[in-house]
Amino acid sequence: MTARILRRSLAGLVLLGIPWGSGVAVEWADETVAHSERQAVLVLSGVGVATETFRVTQEYCDHEGECEVRGIEEVTLGQHVPEDVLDGHLDRILSPRVDRILLGPETTQIQTPTQVIETESAFGEGLQAPVGVDPKTYTETMREQLDEKLAAPLAEVISAARDERYEHMSQTEQATFITERARQTGIPAEVLERMSESVRVIGFYTSAAGADWRITKREQEDDDGEEYFDYRSEIRAEVPTGVAVFQFNGERFEVRDVITPVDYPDALNNRGRSGKTTKQESAAWRMDIEPHLISAYRSAFVDNISTLEQLLVEEHADFRYAAPVTEAGLRNVQVPFGDQQNVRPDALVAFYRTIDGEEERIGWGMVRDVGETCLVLPEGERTDSSVRVLARETRIERSDRAEEIPYSGVFLGYGGSYQGNEIELDGEPAGGAGGQAYANLIGSYNLAFTQNAPQRSQWWVHLEGGIGVARGGDVEIDGGEQEINRGFAGRLGLFAERRIYPMGRSYVGLGVGVTGEILRLKHEGEGFEEDDLDINTLHVQPRLTLGAFLTPHTQIQAQAGYAYNVVDGISYDDEHNDADARPEVEFTNGFYAGLQVVHHASFADGLFGGGDEPAERCNELRDDRGSQAAACTPADAIARAFAH
Repeated sequence: MTARILRRSLAGLVLLGIPWGSGVAVEWADETVAHSERQAVLVLSGVGVATETFRVTQEYCDHEGECEVRGIEEVTLGQHVPEDVLDGHLDRILSPRVDRILLGPETTQIQTPTQVIETESAFGEGLQAPVGVDPKTYTETMREQLDEKLAAPLAEVISAARDERYEHMSQTEQATFITERARQTGIPAEVLERMSESVRVIGFYTSAAGADWRITKREQEDDDGEEYFDYRSEIRAEVPTGVAVFQFNGERFEVRDVITPVDYPDALNNRGRSGKTTKQESAAWRMDIEPHLISAYRSAFVDNISTLEQLLVEEHADFRYAAPVTEAGLRNVQVPFGDQQNVRPDALVAFYRTIDGEEERIGWGMVRDVGETCLVLPEGERTDSSVRVLARETRIERSDRAEEIPYSGVFLGYGGSYQGNEIELDGEPAGGAGGQAYANLIGSYNLAFTQNAPQRSQWWVHLEGGIGVARGGDVEIDGGEQEINRGFAGRLGLFAERRIYPMGRSYVGLGVGVTGEILRLKHEGEGFEEDDLDINTLHVQPRLTLGAFLTPHTQIQAQAGYAYNVVDGISYDDEHNDADARPEVEFTNGFYAGLQVVHHASFADGLFGGGDEPAERCNELRDDRGSQAAACTPADAIARAFAH
């Protein structure tokens, strides 16, 4: 730790998960404490709970769908349930872009890129998450406990580090200073050193929780066609969860923010609900509800942890990865973050520069190749990420700052389209009848980002649905007029598309998809009354997309394609007409044109995700190499020195 590092602005220049400096490894004696330039976040292992008692509403539904409440049962779940879940899912709330310190009552665990180290320490004894309090009381209670336990030693270390004499100490003298303060306070030296550089503490709480227990009677049929009844028991738990972010201001801790998904209507699972379904042989309320309720509770709490990670990154730049540009070209730049920081292929990155004393965004881009930045690797084996510059106000230069743009890889939007498949009667075009104009809803899904699949870079999947109008028209056949009246049209399509970026933020997409359409029309002519004409079709549709990112979170797309009729079903209502009196109906191939706008769906983060997290590779390397890792971060040296 140096005074230069401590004076760095945590809001802007503290790096999350990557070293800002040269990255040169420093050898430390066993009796000293090393320095680290990765940000550390201390996580309170205790979870505050508003109540340990669930009020479970019992509801019975018969096989005809009629439901009624039969009673209310109270079940007590201890504070240990959410604490066990948190302990097993720490990776979901804090990615490996930061060093994580999990503070328990008897042990302190430090997770770094190269080791997971656990030390026996009673350091956390005075930090006990309260039970039976509201969120405001929880945050104030934990703030007071942090002040009592941490404020004084942190203030002393930070104050000393800002002293000119400290800055001129040797690294060994600085380390000895921290070690002595650690022995005096009972705080593990590695924790004190890490916290003095990046003072962030997060703690979790749950508000009043509830659950519904529904038993549904269902009519089933066995293999012999015999009907029977069974019963489905479903328990759904609601566990509103929040995270409090504390920050040390040099003298005491402050509540930096309190984030609750329920305050974000667009957040996925913002109510923290999840369920557990089982079968049972009768409608009796005899099942032991507690294990099923615990399972539903765990699922809801885990879902909330994922949502809170998304919101932390969106609301606080401190929790995003950032680094200076190391190499800069006109269209591509290199940045020293990658898989260690959980960077995914096709992720979005913004570029910043300080101009006239203020930091301004000067451009943004998209990750082309994710760098191999695992800190367990020797420095010479690490590679930077390559970022394609999509928009810039000026040329990106070395040492401009690159920072993560919160991104889910999912876009939702709307648009309009026209599909020119038309109806022919006895081989004659019916005046454009059958052409469809649609208002569409669109969902776009980036496979590389959401699946963490570099080989699928710039492959997109689109799900499109639309309703609209099918055109009418007429034609004269054998001297008699045939008329198709306009009617309803609906479509559903699934497309795969590969994009290339020939210039800036503009792209060209080549894709193919399958679409199904339904048309409901009226047909009348000489010799028969007006009749219902139904057309159900399946098309294969290759298409070309010309698109552009208006902003990192908004795209506009124009599309052109051709719909090849693969399957069609044409039918009439034959109640009152002679089929022989009608002409033969065919549905042709036709062109497609569309225009649409899609917007980033931040709430979808985690909803469509798959594949391993990028940092899993680094964790595997860490576990394989253990203490023999070729490159050891200074934070690990701290922990080993203290443990010995």
